[in-house]
Amino acid sequence: MRNYKNGLDEMQKQMRNSIGNQMFMIMYWVLLLNCGLHGAGIKWLTYPIDVMVIITACMGVYLVRLIAFNAYLPPKANNKKPITLYRPPKVRPKSND
Repeated sequence: MRNYKNGLDEMQKQMRNSIGNQMFMIMYWVLLLNCGLHGAGIKWLTYPIDVMVIITACMGVYLVRLIAFNAYLPPKANNKKPITLYRPPKVRPKSND
């Protein structure tokens, strides 16, 4: 069954949702760890930059995982004919008259 809105089949949607949920939980725990380190006095970057680095890294890993598990693009259709620019001329058999 296909959804023609984005072209992904059901298995690809489930994989995309599973990867998204996992990355959201990882981002949550990393941001919580960052807050704990900040509260303990350990600062690896200044405040708004560290959150943006964590979010950007999680989004990058999310995108790489989507592409690796083939859940980013819709499946290819197998019924398409290749487009050719050159069509060789038809050769007629010679008659022996």
